[in-house]
This record gives sequence, C-alpha cells and structure tokens, in this order.
Amino acid sequence: MEGNDFETIKEELKKQLDSSRQNWLFGAGISYNSNIPLMYPLTERVKNIIVKDTENPSYAKNNEIYDLLTTELIEDSHIEHYLSHIGDLIALAERSKAKTANINKSSFTNQELINLHKSIISAIGNTVRYGYFKNEHEEIIGDSNNPIVEIEHH
Repeated sequence: MEGNDFETIKEELKKQLDSSRQNWLFGAGISYNSNIPLMYPLTERVKNIIVKDTENPSYAKNNEIYDLLTTELIEDSHIEHYLSHIGDLIALAERSKAKTANINKSSFTNQELINLHKSIISAIGNTVRYGYFKNEHEEIIGDSNNPIVEIEHH
C-alpha cells in the first residue's frame, strides 16, 4: 500500500469515528461478561421463571403450553425458537375460525398463546435487566433490589 493510500484511509476512518451518528454492532456473546446469559442459560432461566410464576393468572396454562412445546420442538431449541413457534401458532389461531391452534393434539386459544408469549418476553426482559449467571458451581440471579449486570468493561 502506498503512503498516500494509507493516509487517505486513515483520514476516512477518523471521519467515521468522529461522526456523531454512528452505530456499533456487536456479536453474540458480547453480553456474557456483563452477567447477561447466553441463549441456552437464558432459555433455562426463562423456563424456571414460567414454572415458578404462580402469581400469574395464566400460570397453569403457560406451563401446559410450554411443556407441550418442549415435546414438539427439536431437542436443542432455545428461547428464540420457542418465541418463533408461539408466534407462528398465534398467527394460525388468528386466521382460524375457532381462533385456536393445536400443539400435540391439544387446542389453545389465541389469547392463551399470547399470554405465554408475553410471559416469556417479560421473563427475558427481567433476566437481561437484572442479570443471571450460572456455571457448574453457582447460580446468581439478579433482581430489582440486587442487580448483577456489570457494564464497566464495555
């Protein structure tokens, strides 16, 4: 590369970095050191939240649907697969005359599917907001009183 080309590239890069209108795209895993879980630990955490959310009026139905989805989806499915599948079922229910969709021969209303979808989104939001860490030795769950998300290294 000639000296002139290098200086031109360097100047263009400087212009980009000095711009007030820039976006950065980071890849999967960037949040791990912040105590925001990767996809499979997030999936496990969301399932645990759904299973233990006895205060939710949709608790029993959410558990029933989630368990049936687990038997229907491939073994290594993660929470994005669950959300996509539920979204597809909601779309099917919306288009059907009965306003229902079937999972393993069980019929669920559009509203029941929407309730589970909302519960999953809420569980993801709280997990990402407050943090979750698990390895073979420990599990740390952040909450509104004790968030564990760390952003210093970012």
